[in-house]
Amino acid sequence: MADNIYGIGIINYYQSDFDEAINNYLRASEIYKELTGSANEELAGKCNRALAGCYNNAGLINFSQGNYNDAIENFIKSLKINEKLGNKSGVATSYNNLGLIHKDQKNYHKAIDYYTIALKTNKEINDINGMSSCFNNIGNVYEEQGLLATDSVNKYKFFDKAIEQYLKSLKLNKNLGDKVGISGCYNNIGIVQQDKKEYEVAIEYYLKALNLYKELGDKNGVSTVYGNIASLDVAIAKTPGISQQKKRLHLNNAITYGTQALKIAREINATPSENYAANSLMNAYEALDNYKQAYTYAKILIVTKDSMFSQEKTQALTEAEKKFEAEKKQLMIDKLNKENQLKNETIARKNAESKKQQILIFSFLAGFLIILVFSVFLYRLFLQKKRANVKLARQKQQIEIQNTKLQQAYEEISTQRDEITAQRDMVTQQKEFIENQKQEIEDSIRYAKNIQTAVLPSEEFLDKLLEVDKTPTGQNKHFIVFHPKDVVSGDFYWATRLNDWLILTVADCTGHGVPGAFMSMLAVSFLNEIIRKKEITDPALILNKLRSSVIDALKQTYEQRTQKDGLDISLAAINTKTKQCIWAGANNPLYLISNYELEITNEKIIKQDNSKSSQRDAFGKNSKLRIENDKIIKSESQSSELNTSNHKLQAPHYLYEIKPDKMPIGIYTRMDNFTNQEIQLQKGDILYLFSDGYADQFGGEKGKKFKYSAFQQVLFENTDKPMKQQQEILEKTLFEWMHPKGEEPYEQIDDITIIGLKI
Repeated sequence: MADNIYGIGIINYYQSDFDEAINNYLRASEIYKELTGSANEELAGKCNRALAGCYNNAGLINFSQGNYNDAIENFIKSLKINEKLGNKSGVATSYNNLGLIHKDQKNYHKAIDYYTIALKTNKEINDINGMSSCFNNIGNVYEEQGLLATDSVNKYKFFDKAIEQYLKSLKLNKNLGDKVGISGCYNNIGIVQQDKKEYEVAIEYYLKALNLYKELGDKNGVSTVYGNIASLDVAIAKTPGISQQKKRLHLNNAITYGTQALKIAREINATPSENYAANSLMNAYEALDNYKQAYTYAKILIVTKDSMFSQEKTQALTEAEKKFEAEKKQLMIDKLNKENQLKNETIARKNAESKKQQILIFSFLAGFLIILVFSVFLYRLFLQKKRANVKLARQKQQIEIQNTKLQQAYEEISTQRDEITAQRDMVTQQKEFIENQKQEIEDSIRYAKNIQTAVLPSEEFLDKLLEVDKTPTGQNKHFIVFHPKDVVSGDFYWATRLNDWLILTVADCTGHGVPGAFMSMLAVSFLNEIIRKKEITDPALILNKLRSSVIDALKQTYEQRTQKDGLDISLAAINTKTKQCIWAGANNPLYLISNYELEITNEKIIKQDNSKSSQRDAFGKNSKLRIENDKIIKSESQSSELNTSNHKLQAPHYLYEIKPDKMPIGIYTRMDNFTNQEIQLQKGDILYLFSDGYADQFGGEKGKKFKYSAFQQVLFENTDKPMKQQQEILEKTLFEWMHPKGEEPYEQIDDITIIGLKI
């Protein structure tokens, strides 16, 4: 009966009905456990082998579902039974499966160690099927190492090693006629060919694998290949120079295959396949600029990844392995103790026999001497022997005392050695645990950076958004300086076009790194909702609604003013036909450099002539500063005498600082409506939107802040230069400020973002 239940479990497994397979293996294992204690040795041995098979197959299902804790426990149970039985085939299978788990945990060296042990064992018993599986798994490790290699030489070296192992496995599987093994090799070779960008060869192998999996009715295999084909179509769509029509065709194909892969993976509860399909769908929708759908699948990707690689599973894996190694060492110790006991008994028996022989010899000699030698000589000999025995007894006593001291010293040294070994092992384990934790955190942050980068407008998108992205001489009409302090940024820039209006913004969220990045993602989502969906183009109204959305989302209240989360922002709306600019800002100003004076009709204008002040501004003695209203500050160059970096300004230039409302996007003591500033732009005008990171950066020989006056000076001196060159000058100036000669370089203290746009 147990054999029938076990056989049904195997059928369930190959039909990808994993839950039913687990139930049948558990039922069969309970029956086999009861029979392993049978007096019939043949029956007990058969049941032990079957019980090991149940644990092994249950572990395979746990592994395919991403449940590594239960998988390692079942594999170790199977290994212990097989080692006890001397079943080398089962031992090889267990080591191979332990290698699978370490490979998925990115512990490649340990995975190859387990696979190598399994391969050696299979060769000893000439297990062709087992050898094929080991070659295939070693190839999988080389393929992943190739993906992680940073230089192309090592990358393709690992890929070639992987294909070499897969071909060895494929040859053995074809000799056996094993369709399951053949389909797995086809799929793996397709993956490596895709990694090498040999896309036509890759799809050929994928289709071979897909046909075999369908023939076998292997849903997990079908889901895996669908996911691989989806990933291949995304990769082809991202090929440089591909036409838009072909790009969209491949991305739609990727969505079709990815959706099928995800559906099947969820049906069979295969978490790794679900994770892989979600990743392909996220990339496809991202390439189609459908960020809403991309975000949906990104959440699925994160949930499934956390399910597979949680801290608890990693810790459980380590503890289970420690337990296995401890039990294995105990078995070896017991075996050695038995061998030592047997040796001691043999030595004792030989010593007893030797003593008997000595007694017989001495007795014979004594009798012979009594007969031949005179009694006096015998008496003298007796006295000499007695004295010799006393001397020997003393020497023996001294030797025993020395032996006791040596034994005590040896035991003390052994105890100290064991303590040192235990402390070393504990330190090594703690180091590995910390390194694993650090790697997981860094991987999560790098993945968060990919998501944040996906929502920021790319250079290509900005060029398209600005319609005419280059001057007649081929020079860019805008630049972006974007330097996050950490891997992810609390600063962000964002742009869109709505009818005749171009909306451009730069924002600085509370903090930087991961907290700032989450706030930036939240703000971008709200801007999409307010501007693109509600079609609002009035900057002040946009900031009012953005503030309300942030307060609601963060559940901020006026009574809880200690909650400082929010953002500072500079947002401009530019009419592309009339060149009218409407701007509003929260704590962040706007700079405008123009060849023309602004015509301001505000009745509250306050003029201040710089000639009446003894203070010199950041632009030198030829500049003039006056305040024309409480929002706009103007600096001007009245001649072409200003000369910095061997560059002369060709005409009078004016730098206007449009001041923001002094309140953030978030809860604050002042909650007035934001105000608009309207400017009529002229051809050649340059707008600068920025965060406070550049001006607040510490550096120079005295370790002070760069400050806004110096920042204005850099912009003003280089306003006639092409936008790309202005960007390079800003980058170079910042680098030299942070790396003064003869001093230690200064650490970046905040995210830095600057956008320049020439009208």
